[in-house]
Amino acid sequence: MKLNKDHEDMLAGKEGAGVQRAMEIIVGMGEAQGAEDLVKISYAHLMPPDVMLMPFGKQGEWAHDLTGELTQDIKRLKVPTTIEPKFCDLSVAKSLQFPDATIEEIRTIQGKATDFYESIGVVPTYTAMPYYHYRPRQGQHLSVSESIATLWFNTMLGARCERDDGVKSLAAAITGYVPREGVHLDENRLGEVIIHPGSDVDFSQFTDADWDVYSLASSRKCQDKIPVFTGIPNSINQTDLKHLHAVIAVESGLALMHIVGVSPEAPTLEAAMGGQKPLMEFTIHQKDLDEAYDLANTATGSGVNFIVI
Repeated sequence: MKLNKDHEDMLAGKEGAGVQRAMEIIVGMGEAQGAEDLVKISYAHLMPPDVMLMPFGKQGEWAHDLTGELTQDIKRLKVPTTIEPKFCDLSVAKSLQFPDATIEEIRTIQGKATDFYESIGVVPTYTAMPYYHYRPRQGQHLSVSESIATLWFNTMLGARCERDDGVKSLAAAITGYVPREGVHLDENRLGEVIIHPGSDVDFSQFTDADWDVYSLASSRKCQDKIPVFTGIPNSINQTDLKHLHAVIAVESGLALMHIVGVSPEAPTLEAAMGGQKPLMEFTIHQKDLDEAYDLANTATGSGVNFIVI
């Protein structure tokens, strides 16, 4: 991998042990992914394991140890940075029936972590929708560890970010770099399959749930290939777009899709495909939506036991 003097200085520990460890992670991941070099980022969105992913018990201790090593000597991050929601709001933990001992563990691990991240410059957004707080310019490189946000930044804003995990995005915020791979590269941003709406699909009658199942049905067609959506109204609103993004982001693992006439890199179908022929073309009919509803709805009765928001 090609490294410049800035990278080499960080690897040599000239900016401290934490920065050195973070750069070792970034370079190691880049080499594993076959990246030729690193690219400078302008923003990061974090999902630190000691804040969001079960910050208690053995997993919480391991997360605390890992991030403690990574953030050693860190006084300030290199780029503007936001953060995912906390694992638990401790003001309601008791009413959610968390045991007292677990609440104290969360308070110790999660509380210490959030205090630290805020002290080094993390903006305390605690949201999975950071695109409301940071709007990058088209072509800017980011590091984002949130599936829906990654898809939104790429698809709706034309920024460039891979589906980074919590450790990688933290290392990226510390160093200011990520490997130049995946959708950071021009050639990996072209559409691969085309998704058409059937003549029996009427978007003007869609509810939020209909957009969810359109997304699910499409995801099951395109799988891991970058889809280009045709026929979606240019007037589609933000809430409907979030429903369209949310399911396919989680179900398919995609970092990027294109919506013709909506996405900045897809003013036309031809532009989204880059002149290439699609690997496949799919049409989503009402029967596909019905099948997606059946797949998504697993309840066997009409009673509600609990609600999660």
